[in-house]
Amino acid sequence: MELPMYQALTEFQDCYLDAFEKFPEFTLLEYLREYKKKYELLSHENMTLLSKYGGELMTIANHYNMYGKTLGLTNMLPPYIVNDHGLSLGQIIREIRAGKKFDEEEQNNLTDIFKKYENCRNELGKHVTVNVTLESIIFLINEKIDNAKQAFRETDRKPIYSVQDNPEVDFSDNSDKVKLIMLERLGIINYIKTIQTKPDTISHTSEILSAITGIDSKTLNSYLYPMLKPCRDDDDKNSPYKNPENLEKAERELIKLKIKNIHANH
Repeated sequence: MELPMYQALTEFQDCYLDAFEKFPEFTLLEYLREYKKKYELLSHENMTLLSKYGGELMTIANHYNMYGKTLGLTNMLPPYIVNDHGLSLGQIIREIRAGKKFDEEEQNNLTDIFKKYENCRNELGKHVTVNVTLESIIFLINEKIDNAKQAFRETDRKPIYSVQDNPEVDFSDNSDKVKLIMLERLGIINYIKTIQTKPDTISHTSEILSAITGIDSKTLNSYLYPMLKPCRDDDDKNSPYKNPENLEKAERELIKLKIKNIHANH
């Protein structure tokens, strides 16, 4: 699957983390570096076009200025892009017609050259805007890479803890059933059963999980019973797995958490 490419800085900021969950083969650092390579390639291609149109603009401007000078024109075109070159096609035509004795061929030549200048200048302006956007995205990616390096050493993947570290994603809005699926996938429910004095007592498991999660123990018991009874029944109306959307949501959340071998616990 190809990484999605975004056309604006705000779009990249809003979407890159959500897209990350679709690429479980990458760590966050690898994911960001892959993005950096793609945007640097786009930037290089865009700079090539900037150079091309910049050279054309200079050639056209010089051509116009030399030709216009021989005809007595006073307004010259700058051989580079500026926000406002101060001239429009209408102004050029008015100057041509303002008492100057140009024949039709000379007038047509001047207006044709100016139109080429305007077209080239517009194309150059578009690529200048694109370049600003690409450089902004690359700058942001470099910041995110630096943050990722602070969180994990590339050599041994050991976390570097800091009192200033803040979680990037909040998971507190998950439903109770999604939380139970995540706990089972993480092996936590099985672990709790191994430390119970009576591992087969589902109500005891519910009480322990209630103390940890804050979910009502009776509610937990109704959810856990179809999961933990001798003949597991994921189609039971109370089972968290009955609604496939719960499983899908739990899987997405676990991918965001970047935990290895979660399926081995189910």
